[in-house]
Amino acid sequence: MSAQPATSFNNNQASLDSHIRPFEKSASNNTLSSVVEDAATPPLSTSSFSKHLPLLHSAALKPDFRRGSGDSGYDEGSSSPSPLATPDLAPSVASGTGSGAESPVSLDEFSFGHKLRAEDRAEHHGVDQKINLAGLNGLDIGGVTGLETGSFVASAMMPIRYEIKCVDGILDTSNTDLLVGIDCSVFPVMMKPYTGEPVGRRLVIVDNNVYALYGDKIKAYFDHHGVESHIHPLRASENTKEFDSVQELLQQFKNFDIDRRNEPIIAVGGGVTLDICSLAANLWRRNTPVVKVPTTLIGMVDAGVGVKTAVNWCGGKNKIGTYCAPLGVFVDAEQFLGSTGGRGVGNGMGEILKMACVKDVELFELMEGWVAAKPEIEGRAPTSMIMKRAIQGMLEELSPNLFEHTLYRVVDYGHTFSPFVEMDALETNKPLLHGEAVNLDMALSTMLAHNRGWLYPASASHSFSLVRRTYALMSALGLPLRHASFTADNCITALGEIEKARGGRVRVPLMSGGIGMTRFADDVCEDEVRRAWEDMCELVGEMESNGELMGQFGAEGQVTEGPLE
Repeated sequence: MSAQPATSFNNNQASLDSHIRPFEKSASNNTLSSVVEDAATPPLSTSSFSKHLPLLHSAALKPDFRRGSGDSGYDEGSSSPSPLATPDLAPSVASGTGSGAESPVSLDEFSFGHKLRAEDRAEHHGVDQKINLAGLNGLDIGGVTGLETGSFVASAMMPIRYEIKCVDGILDTSNTDLLVGIDCSVFPVMMKPYTGEPVGRRLVIVDNNVYALYGDKIKAYFDHHGVESHIHPLRASENTKEFDSVQELLQQFKNFDIDRRNEPIIAVGGGVTLDICSLAANLWRRNTPVVKVPTTLIGMVDAGVGVKTAVNWCGGKNKIGTYCAPLGVFVDAEQFLGSTGGRGVGNGMGEILKMACVKDVELFELMEGWVAAKPEIEGRAPTSMIMKRAIQGMLEELSPNLFEHTLYRVVDYGHTFSPFVEMDALETNKPLLHGEAVNLDMALSTMLAHNRGWLYPASASHSFSLVRRTYALMSALGLPLRHASFTADNCITALGEIEKARGGRVRVPLMSGGIGMTRFADDVCEDEVRRAWEDMCELVGEMESNGELMGQFGAEGQVTEGPLE
């Protein structure tokens, strides 16, 4: 499929406005902070083919709610807001520069869909929410035409902003990150830094395995700071990622009588824990802020980064879910990854490898260097730069399209065949972790790209060498290249399932033009999948016989027998 030109979305240059603030290095604490912003109304119009295409919206529908813009957005000679000329806020994502938004808007300045005149704000000072002026004044987007036509229009904006911070010693009593509160004076609400004043109660949901290792330390942390806390261990695995677990947490919220305006929920655990807890928090009173503390590598670079929540249902992967931005995310690799087994590290590296294959060749090379330096990955955290590039790459792809308005998504690489294969593997004596299933999908997708002549069009022999290089890295990371559930028939079935999920097209992302670049295929057929699967199996067998697979586990990876707990 040919890429649509970026100009097809660029029909109103004055209304282009980037809502991505890339990573900013803090000189004071040397931590990494990422801010994601999104405006969901009017609907997103983004192109996955244009690497950093800013969010497109209608200036006539969007009030200027940024401070320091130099334009009040209000025509003082009119009784209603005028169309706004949006300031040039498109930063360079690659360089991390740009004039970006100064801060979220306060409720005194922003009134959910329109902007009041200065004198009106002064007159109504002290009112918490200035939704409109008294009387039928037509300040909403539909004006007063509905009084004559009977057709009314509702319009609102939903900005999204949250921080992902790389920190050290999150559970040390000298660290105050977990004492953050909720700043309800701005929209959207934000983390309120700890000021030294007394902190209210905290409900902490902890993966049961993490609780066994860190439960006492978590309790001691809050006791030290004089915070009343209740810690609830949650059995979290792919087998328990069901709505029953959501209901379990909803009951905990009720029993705790949580105050959603002042008491953020704290979720501590891997990707499954974060998914379950975020969904429950989103459902409780239509959204209760949650702070995520991922303890696994896959949670740090995948589940903790985006806004999707989900649980499995009726044998389907992530069939019930919502979009729910966290209040904030704290990533502490040194604290938690030292207690993670090699399989857990490999699981997260599968998601990092995804971003390397389709977006970031330098990340791919960093991963090769990491495994070459020390083949044993047991309890090893990736280098800081590997972590940061993985998070940055995810945010660059997710931020303009948080609600998946565009279904051509680079981050869906490795997620075409894997959902069906992963769920099928749960019924075997060797269930797959998510990153392992993604890796099998990527291995097949790599061969699909090669067979199409996309992987490296200029040279078939070099293209084939890239396939071997990719498989070697997968093996070195302890990821599987074969599994009983990874059959040609299951992959063909998965292709049909994903077509339904992606709006009637398969939209398969494939490497194109070398490692780190992407192209989408809408015409992948069953015969093509079967041929690629057979070619992959043949090559994996040959590489295994020749000793070319770098990892100690060979083509089987670190997949072990028994249930996932």
